[in-house]
This record gives sequence, C-alpha cells and structure tokens, in this order.
Amino acid sequence: MRLKLGHVVFDPQEGFGSVPNQLELEYRGFAVVMRATTFDKLVAPLRAESIDPEYTMGMTERLNSGGAVSPPYLLVDFQNRAGPRVVGHEGRHRSLAIQGIDPNSRILVHVFPANGM
Repeated sequence: MRLKLGHVVFDPQEGFGSVPNQLELEYRGFAVVMRATTFDKLVAPLRAESIDPEYTMGMTERLNSGGAVSPPYLLVDFQNRAGPRVVGHEGRHRSLAIQGIDPNSRILVHVFPANGM
C-alpha cells in the first residue's frame, strides 16, 4: 500500500527502511496516522551523538524529490497493567527527516502488538 501524506510518500514494500514484517500489516498489526512529533514522544529519544546530519539531510533530499520511505513502526505491549507501553520502535531518523520538511507533518505509522494480534 503506497500512501502520500503531505509531501511524503510512504511505501512499506519499496520505501527506504522497509522490513519484512511491514509487508504483512493486515496479519501482524495495523496502521495509524499521527504527527511526527507524537511518534518522537512515544519512543526513546535520539541521543545527539547518534544523529548523523548527512544521513538525515540525504533522507530529506530523497523525500523532497518524491522518494518513498517505509512507515516508522511501534511495537506496543497492550497487555501491560498500567496501559499500553511502547517496547520497541524503528524510524526515528525518518521522523526527524520528515520534520525537516514540515515540523507539523502527519506520518503513517505501523503498530505491531508485542503479544500478537
């Protein structure tokens, strides 16, 4: 499923950052749309030393030229007594690059239950 939100094309099959589990979304999880800043609040923050400006700028250029990215994803424990808790994630650099285009961007995020559907 290829989807364009704002200036960004999301493609779990051919987009940059694709992983096999995202190709079975209907079986393994579901998709949501959220602000990139919300995604950032749900995941562990990027340490300043782990941000590669050239990598992020390259990804931003790729997005600006119409290149596709795979949606970031969250691995969520929905059976946690205190409420849903993110226990894994992927896509912080993609989120950062998308915010470089538009700080208020909405992004497609895949959500996979940690304990299965």
